Amino acid sequence: MSTSSPSSEAAGASAGRRYSFTGTYQVKLAGGRARLVLPSVWREQFGGPVKVGPCPLREGVRVYPPDEFDRIVDQLYAAQLDNQVWARQLSSWLARHYYEVTPDTAGRIELPSGVSGSFTWPSKDEVVLTGGHRYVLILAEVADPAPVYIGLPDYLPAYI
Repeated sequence: MSTSSPSSEAAGASAGRRYSFTGTYQVKLAGGRARLVLPSVWREQFGGPVKVGPCPLREGVRVYPPDEFDRIVDQLYAAQLDNQVWARQLSSWLARHYYEVTPDTAGRIELPSGVSGSFTWPSKDEVVLTGGHRYVLILAEVADPAPVYIGLPDYLPAYI
């Protein structure tokens, strides 16, 4: 499993691949660390690296398939071309706080410390994963303070 630096570029979105991340699953964090196993029903849909970062709506951590994340980046780029200031701010925020993570052979992903440190994790090491159709949400309370949310614009488009 490896993590790289935050994303700063999009490779171009795929031609409309559909995802179906539905349902709710309770999983344990592995070894008391911010490492968890994605349910097998979702693992097959991801099929490789994932994009991991804080939920812009402050609900926890989001996990995206890379092509879905690229689709969002492409939409933000189009909004930037229309001189939308919020699009520049949001694009910059995503580039700083989203990481590409490759699951290991058992389907475990480790949340980068820059992401996991901004949330309060349950003492029993159990977290809830909720499907958001195009992404998976790891429910967690935002820690106080959470510097990860500095620079996030007030306006968030519906597609985020």
